[in-house]
Amino acid sequence: MNEKEKKRLFIDRMLVLQGFVESYLKMTKGKTFEELYPDIKDEYGHLNAKQEELLHDFLSLQHKLFGLDLDKVLEERGARLKEGSKLTDFEMEMLARLADQQILIDASLLERKSRLYIGKMDNKGE
Repeated sequence: MNEKEKKRLFIDRMLVLQGFVESYLKMTKGKTFEELYPDIKDEYGHLNAKQEELLHDFLSLQHKLFGLDLDKVLEERGARLKEGSKLTDFEMEMLARLADQQILIDASLLERKSRLYIGKMDNKGE
């Protein structure tokens, strides 16, 4: 992977992580990040400290859905907070994998939609 592709993947991951924050807030609070935290700068493609904190809450909820306790998992793994972050290295690894999965899912959905729409257009022309 060249440097341009690495940079693009990093930005795509950050956008997906911000999407996780938005969906988590809409699901739990019924509001967007901007509505709940109007005084916190929400920079496209860059996580702020509040978003990192909310990503921890998002992961915690995901674990609870499967009957697991994220804090216990982190303790068992000996996970430590990254310097200057609200997330551990282990959480960042989990989030990167979830983001990569989501990027692949999104790309697959777009491809399928594209084929569906092209098929519909082709059928109209017959």
